[in-house]
Amino acid sequence: MSILIIISKHIINKQLSTHTFRSGLIQTLEYTKYQGELDKFKKSKKTKEDTQMAVNNAIYNSLVWSLKSNCDQHALVKEYCEWALQYENLSKVQIVELKAILNHKK
Repeated sequence: MSILIIISKHIINKQLSTHTFRSGLIQTLEYTKYQGELDKFKKSKKTKEDTQMAVNNAIYNSLVWSLKSNCDQHALVKEYCEWALQYENLSKVQIVELKAILNHKK
């Protein structure tokens, strides 16, 4: 099972349990705040919090890689991301991250 599917299922289940639904993948771009946590984890005390922050960093990294790759390979994914950028109610962080994904060089 691909990491994108695993992340999607996790996010959708979380959203359904809170009765909210919007593109969970795009919402997870907020995880950019966890960048660097994998490196910090190596020297940490390995607490539950340290572990969760490192996992969140890994989720973010996987999400960005997957969205870039899928935008390159599938026009529908790219079109959805472009649509979301224009019409979804996104945070500033989500806008910056989504633009970077759409503008990356292959």
